[in-house]
Amino acid sequence: MFLLSIAENRHFRKTPKRHRAKLLAMRPSPQKLLTAADCPAFLVTDLTNIRYLSGMNVSSGCLVATPRKFVLFVDSRYRESAEKNAWTGITVKDPKDLPKMLEELTTCGFESDQITVDRHASWKKKFPKTKFLPKEGVLQEFLAPKKLMNSKLCAKQSASHANSCVAFRLYCVTLFLSLNSVVS
Repeated sequence: MFLLSIAENRHFRKTPKRHRAKLLAMRPSPQKLLTAADCPAFLVTDLTNIRYLSGMNVSSGCLVATPRKFVLFVDSRYRESAEKNAWTGITVKDPKDLPKMLEELTTCGFESDQITVDRHASWKKKFPKTKFLPKEGVLQEFLAPKKLMNSKLCAKQSASHANSCVAFRLYCVTLFLSLNSVVS
């Protein structure tokens, strides 16, 4: 699977600049995310949430939020593109560096709805000095305004589409009537 940053995404490019800036501005800062999670570090493993926070669409990887920055861990397939296209404030590292970072953390929250019990147990065993705190719905509070904005954009597009359909129908009726008058 290839990597595509949101900025390179053809749908994103078609988004008007005023909306594009709003989408990028909705990304929480590391401090806001950690405040919402109520922990000093937060591990993000859901690929959709990684894309939301980093601007990168990857098929594997994880992201750690620390008080000063987001750290994106991706393998060599994605590193060059991530270093070039990830949003401001994203540090890109190799997944081999993740264990060292987790060993240095005393407490780390994680997306409890994305991690299996077995995976959580393996983390506890592999990193006994790190306390892993299951957190649910941390990113959802930040995504709610984005969903609202997307629904407003869809409503505008639907209204525009409906107007286009009405205009097209009127054109067809006019064309049909003019053809009928020519034939009769």
